[in-house]
Amino acid sequence: MRRKNRGKQTLKKKMLSILLLSAMSSILAVVIVSYMTIRMIQNDGIKESMQIYLEQITREMDSDYYDMIGIVNQMSPDGLIGSATERYLSSNDNYDRYLEQKFLREELIKLGYVNTKLLGITYYDPKEQKELIGNFNVRVLDPSYQTISKVVVGADNTIQAMHDSYLGIKETPVVSVMRRVSFGNQKMLDIYAEMEPDMSVSDQLNKEKWPYTYMEMDENGIVQYSNNPVIVQGQKILSELPKKEGHAVTNQEGYKIMVYRSTIGYANAIALPENIYQKEMNMWRLKLVVIILATFGIFSCSVIYLYRLICKPLNQLQKQIIQVGNGALH
Repeated sequence: MRRKNRGKQTLKKKMLSILLLSAMSSILAVVIVSYMTIRMIQNDGIKESMQIYLEQITREMDSDYYDMIGIVNQMSPDGLIGSATERYLSSNDNYDRYLEQKFLREELIKLGYVNTKLLGITYYDPKEQKELIGNFNVRVLDPSYQTISKVVVGADNTIQAMHDSYLGIKETPVVSVMRRVSFGNQKMLDIYAEMEPDMSVSDQLNKEKWPYTYMEMDENGIVQYSNNPVIVQGQKILSELPKKEGHAVTNQEGYKIMVYRSTIGYANAIALPENIYQKEMNMWRLKLVVIILATFGIFSCSVIYLYRLICKPLNQLQKQIIQVGNGALH
């Protein structure tokens, strides 16, 4: 009898150990797969994609603004090109003036070779309402450049929001920087430079081809440029902008809007229709649930299989042992 009880207890322990091990393996597998899925969502989810997309655009635009500020510095009275401008403005002799103008034109042309994204640069005399050196760019600068929306004003520079080109092809969207300077002969000139920012994002960043709306805001969070008529210039998206290099997300006009503030002070934003945003988020949640259920189902089947494979033969063996034991007693 003792042997029978011991045999039963041993079989039960083995069976419980197998079931417990299988259950723990199932739970561990679900936890691992869930964690991996969550990481996948964080890396490839729509919110993360919007953030990467926005930061990429801002980095490109910051680079353009800094490049233009560097160009404007060179064209200012203390810069290398500015010194050539000083000599040209102070020349009294016509021949000397011709030579200085020729040299200045050549220096300005060189800027275009060094900065391939530069669409146009010029000195503009606001008093006489004409360019200092004519026939230099594709188009003659229109005085209305002074009314271009501003996103940051400081350190003598006026950083302007995206707009149609004033010096190149009109439909080309550009960003620009302007500075008003005074030369030695008290000549007041505006230095104006514009570049075409790289607003395209690689297929890797926007592989789903989501219809993003782009906006540029000033330091007060007021939209100064938008390529969507629903969200217009002059509209305020956030009561307060995030800190520099910080993000903020809000809902407005049926859009999910993400804002990223540049180190310069202005902010860029992209918007996606909320129905698309919610659809994508729901798809990710559904994928997570399906993966968890599928994993649990697979390991549940494994438990049943192990039970049939091991426990049933053990039970049969136990019955045979009992039968042999009973026969021996008789």
